[in-house]
Amino acid sequence: MNGYTLESDVVPHGVPLINEQINGFLQVSSTDLELVTRYQQPLLALSGEFSDIFFNYLFGYPPTASLINQFLRNGNNLPDILNQQQRYIEQWLTSDIGTRSARRMIEIGKQHFHHNIDSNWAMLSFQFISKHFINSITDNDAVPQADKRPLQDALSKLLFRDMGLLLEGYGRAAAGILRNEQKDVNTLQAHMANLIANMPYIFWSVDINSKRILYVSPGTDQSSITDILVPIPRFADTVHEDREKIIAAWQDASTGERQEIEGRVVDKSGTLCWQRYLFTPCKDHKNRVLRVDGCIEDITNLKETMARLQHLATTDTLTELANRALWYDRMNMAISAAQRRPGHRVAIMMLDMNHFKLINDTMGHPVGDNVLRQAAQRMKVVLRDADTLARIGGDEFGILLSDTDDVWLAAKNVAKKVLGCFVEPFSSDGNNLYLGASIGVAIFPDHGQDADALVSRADIAMYRAKHRNAGYLFYNPGTDLNAIKQLHLSNQLRQALQRQELELHFQPKINLLGKNLSGVEALLRWRHPQHGLMEPDNFIPLAEQLGIMAPITEWVIHNALDSCAQWRAQGIDLPLAVNISALCLQNHDLVKWIRSIIKSHKTAAHCLELEITENSVMGDVDQNFDVLMSLNELGVKIAIDDFGTGYSSLAYLKRLPINTLKIDKSFVMDMAMDDNDAVIVRSIIELGHNLGFTVVAEGVESTDIWDLLNILGCDEAQGFHISPPLPEPGLLQWIQQGSWRV
Repeated sequence: MNGYTLESDVVPHGVPLINEQINGFLQVSSTDLELVTRYQQPLLALSGEFSDIFFNYLFGYPPTASLINQFLRNGNNLPDILNQQQRYIEQWLTSDIGTRSARRMIEIGKQHFHHNIDSNWAMLSFQFISKHFINSITDNDAVPQADKRPLQDALSKLLFRDMGLLLEGYGRAAAGILRNEQKDVNTLQAHMANLIANMPYIFWSVDINSKRILYVSPGTDQSSITDILVPIPRFADTVHEDREKIIAAWQDASTGERQEIEGRVVDKSGTLCWQRYLFTPCKDHKNRVLRVDGCIEDITNLKETMARLQHLATTDTLTELANRALWYDRMNMAISAAQRRPGHRVAIMMLDMNHFKLINDTMGHPVGDNVLRQAAQRMKVVLRDADTLARIGGDEFGILLSDTDDVWLAAKNVAKKVLGCFVEPFSSDGNNLYLGASIGVAIFPDHGQDADALVSRADIAMYRAKHRNAGYLFYNPGTDLNAIKQLHLSNQLRQALQRQELELHFQPKINLLGKNLSGVEALLRWRHPQHGLMEPDNFIPLAEQLGIMAPITEWVIHNALDSCAQWRAQGIDLPLAVNISALCLQNHDLVKWIRSIIKSHKTAAHCLELEITENSVMGDVDQNFDVLMSLNELGVKIAIDDFGTGYSSLAYLKRLPINTLKIDKSFVMDMAMDDNDAVIVRSIIELGHNLGFTVVAEGVESTDIWDLLNILGCDEAQGFHISPPLPEPGLLQWIQQGSWRV
């Protein structure tokens, strides 16, 4: 295949020297060159025949056959290959032994190497040429007998010269690849060293038998490996309490057990750092430990992150107290410890701040949050470090007392101290806010065997303490049955809206003078799954305590106006009255969402009348005045409900935008038999008329009372004599039958 693919690249210096050395070694003389030149033509005559024979020889060798086929697929043809071989024969017979010819042969060798042509085959090809040309001289008549042997020697020298240069090309190609591979290895080693140096790890390896340190990662201060028996970097800086376990882990690794352990060190600045140690033993085929490879990772940031996550998982972010999860965990631990110590008791205390919801509704949640933080700080001061104070949620706190001798006495004393934290007002934005608290106490094992039972019963005791305004109470199974019922009712009331258990009933109002239907009052009912239809007195106080009066009132107004719109579509145009509580009156969003509801139902605002109790109005006159004025400007009418039972100031009544006074039924129901009640009713009617109000009498349950109210000049009346509260279908039927004509 000599002469195939003669493309050149830059050949390194040294070709002239190699050429000179080979020529000198073979003792190529001018006589040899002259002889070859003299008989060049007879020898060239043999090249045509040789090309055909040599071509067949090449196709019989798979590597060269593959090259020839590739050569042909690239657009070349067989004559080109033959011509290349012919040119090599011609160049060989030119007797050129200069540097140029040497460079060409070296290049051919390099090409052979890159094409994976075996060097042994190359040698055989030279032998093939030698047999064909040199042996043919013996029978060649064109060469005199005296020149035959010298000519054969000269051709052999030139052939061996080309063969040597060809092998030099093989060697140079292999050496180039070796240099490139070594360069790649060196580059990779440099990259690896740089990578290891920049990694936040320390790597090292120790021969166990010789105790010799085999490797230490770049950047590691080798002087820090102070003890060859325990060759662990920075061991001298290790916290004394952690040294023993690290030494033990290293020794276990030396005997064949992979070890992973954490320890603390103090760096040069005096900062405490956490490190993870990994000791990996490397064994031979007989399972004997040859060396131990070590790795140290700084895990300080990981430890700090885990500590922060643990803090977030167990701490209330607002007050920095223990949260519900941590409190329950410590309760369970205290109960387990008490179970192992006969006679030992644990106290669970539940605290709820009185009327806290009012602060959130009237002053906003930021003020409420500030109050909670102050309360938490005050309570922490009066409790021991051994006690656990937790924020359970909202304004509810939990206290755990476990490490004490007389837990009953301790709980009583702690309850008094904690209640004392609420004597002084809380300060927020220059305002003094007075808030009380109620505490319920349950004792393990007297009141329950597990955390859930104890918390539930402490809740019951707290609920009873709140209703009795007692400050704190212990759980009492005999007297707390009603509290349990109320607690269950509270939980069910939270779901009543979602379960669509609330409904409206409507009680008609009649104009006494015209004997016509003047409006209806919407009254809320709860159709309880177990207790049946419940009236507001049985659940509205619970709703106020739970802080869910706003969504309930919004639901009432929305559904009442929805019914009103449907009646109007049927030709029944009735004003509608709805009761709202004192807490709703304090809600900053009250006017906003009433306006939105009226707009969504396309109802005239004057068709809606809000009934507010006398005491609700007088609770915070200035605040309520602004709200009532906004409602009045909106067009909504205002009625004072249960008038006569409170302590209204006539001056305030004159100022407030009131449209209606409703006389409390306690005066109306007995006025036909009790002259004092009749006098009170007459006075209220006269007062209302003098102030320009419409007066409505509630609790009209007989013809006698109806007639007497007519005589006294009352404007409107409602009560069972006219109609009890009716569900909507019953009201519509009542209207259609003309039942108001009493």
